[in-house]
Amino acid sequence: MVHIETSGTDNYLLHMVVAIAGHEIENLETLRLNDINTTTTTSTINGSTVHTVTNADFTNTENDNNLGSGRLIRYSFEDGSQTAVNGFMNAQLATMGTSDKFLGVAYIYIQMVFDAEKFGGGQPAISFNVKGKNVFDPRTNAVAASDLQRSNPALIIRDFLTNTEYGLKAEASEINDTTNAGGFASAANTCDQNVTLADGSTTERRYTANGFTSFSANGEGVLESVLSSMAGKVSYVNGQFNVFA
Repeated sequence: MVHIETSGTDNYLLHMVVAIAGHEIENLETLRLNDINTTTTTSTINGSTVHTVTNADFTNTENDNNLGSGRLIRYSFEDGSQTAVNGFMNAQLATMGTSDKFLGVAYIYIQMVFDAEKFGGGQPAISFNVKGKNVFDPRTNAVAASDLQRSNPALIIRDFLTNTEYGLKAEASEINDTTNAGGFASAANTCDQNVTLADGSTTERRYTANGFTSFSANGEGVLESVLSSMAGKVSYVNGQFNVFA
């Protein structure tokens, strides 16, 4: 949570900016409140797409401060590629200006109307289902854009090794991208292999990784965690990182 304030009579309206990731992500699939997947309608306000939560759990037509049709929560989302301030947030908050862009941060700006009946236990717990970071795939020599690539452990490890903001800042020349043993392309292919399950007919990918890490984690811990998802190892030989799935 990187910003929070209230406004309105008796401070009935809560405003929050919640960071989802310290980098660009593909998409926010679902906002979850108290472990409930929210349903929404969308509209455009001040140039931003605004999602209004329609679940009965977060609706009260008897609340005079509701956002229309009894709705108590609405939000807008930026995926981290934004170059300007969120127009909806900028219009709603005097404390936000054109310089408050949160560059390189995927986030939501969310409004919640206080309601003693619906929020009697306090602010609902916020969580997210997301499609994560698009990572570079040496097999296509391009940034990955599919769920399969985003969840490939070898490609995730490569991204962490080379990333200059949160990773280990390895140079391109230090990465073995070949399809030979130890190459990231080879390990990525191994992860993508289809394996047949015990029923004899259903198949799934051999290895995938799905999760997140906080910026308090150390580099070794992050690598070990992702490596564990493919029973893998990383070595540094002759000036290059090699990976084995």
